[in-house]
Amino acid sequence: HVIELCAAFSDEAESGTNADRDGFQALVAAAKRHEFDAVIIYDISRGSRDVVDWFSFRKAMKAAGVKVISTTQQLGDITNPSDFLTELITAGLGQHFVLDTRKKSMEGMMERAKKGLYCGGHAPLGYDIQDGHYIIKEKEAEIVRNIFRWYADGDSYRIILERLKGKCGKFGRPFGKNSFNSILSN
Repeated sequence: HVIELCAAFSDEAESGTNADRDGFQALVAAAKRHEFDAVIIYDISRGSRDVVDWFSFRKAMKAAGVKVISTTQQLGDITNPSDFLTELITAGLGQHFVLDTRKKSMEGMMERAKKGLYCGGHAPLGYDIQDGHYIIKEKEAEIVRNIFRWYADGDSYRIILERLKGKCGKFGRPFGKNSFNSILSN
């Protein structure tokens, strides 16, 4: 068979656990407009690493009359029990891999957090990061201590905001009422 390439859709650097990717959605929309007869993918995991999303995609392609071809896997007719089971197992293994990796990552992050080590993102107000460890930034830490003390004394966010007039948060922006909730719950 000769296959004529008419379009390419990609979602580089986006998770296959999310079906709301721009390229993926554009592919589904083009298929529904009958712009092509077949979709060629590398493997199931490149389409989706979520079982429900994968089979929703397969059903949408079947409804549009579009054949799904993998360059590395044999895909069959999803209405055939054996073909369906094979794809279900393959898609399930992909989703298992994602869930297992996520679990291990979260466990690693919890261990780092328990040890007081840097876990990524921006350091909270009152801290900086140095060599993978949190270090107290005294000028900011004094503001945080005051916020906790005033709140413990019964001051409202409005009163605390008035007391901090002229002071700024981590990124040089003035404090707002929403700033205190994240500081007090962190």
